[in-house]
Amino acid sequence: MERSSRLKIVRRRTLLRSSVPVALVGLAGCLDGTSGSNDQTATDERSFDTPAPGECEQARRPEPTPTEEGLQPQEYPSYPQSLNRNSAERFAEEYETAYQHNHFIAEKFIDGIDSVGPWASATRIVEDAGDYFVGVNGRVNVADEEQPEYTETPTPEPAPTGTRPIAAWYYLTDRFALRKEISEGRRKIDESDTPDLQGATVVVCN
Repeated sequence: MERSSRLKIVRRRTLLRSSVPVALVGLAGCLDGTSGSNDQTATDERSFDTPAPGECEQARRPEPTPTEEGLQPQEYPSYPQSLNRNSAERFAEEYETAYQHNHFIAEKFIDGIDSVGPWASATRIVEDAGDYFVGVNGRVNVADEEQPEYTETPTPEPAPTGTRPIAAWYYLTDRFALRKEISEGRRKIDESDTPDLQGATVVVCN
């Protein structure tokens, strides 16, 4: 074989080897929030902690008791048997709604409040090799809807009512699910935001 032909083969092999890291970097970059809400990627890199196989432990979650005003705890949703885009979106929305409802009754309840109306809607969904990142936004609305009956004594003031924003990231896999609530700063997830699961807690172990 002539020397020029050998050089062409060597150069071609070198080029092929050097292109592999570039392709992997391109796949990993799909999580940077620049590709829209239907992003898909395939990378094993994780910048947050995940439970090792056989070592998953679910964190404690709010499990309140009924209040004198009649507020009842809300049941948490079952984890999807088949994980896909729709089931991941639905679980994140339903879990966040139940979590916020129960958290208010267990930790934030004020005497007189008889209506708690949390809602959550998925804003950002990223598929990653069969796993799903889901960002949800929503609000918790609370109110005192039952005014005390008239008496000769001054009528008590109704309990304070109001609303507050909520936002949380979920990471859902066939083996476990993580949740990270945004509790500081701007409590809102945009369609271009990068999933943030640093400090997330385990909410499901399969």
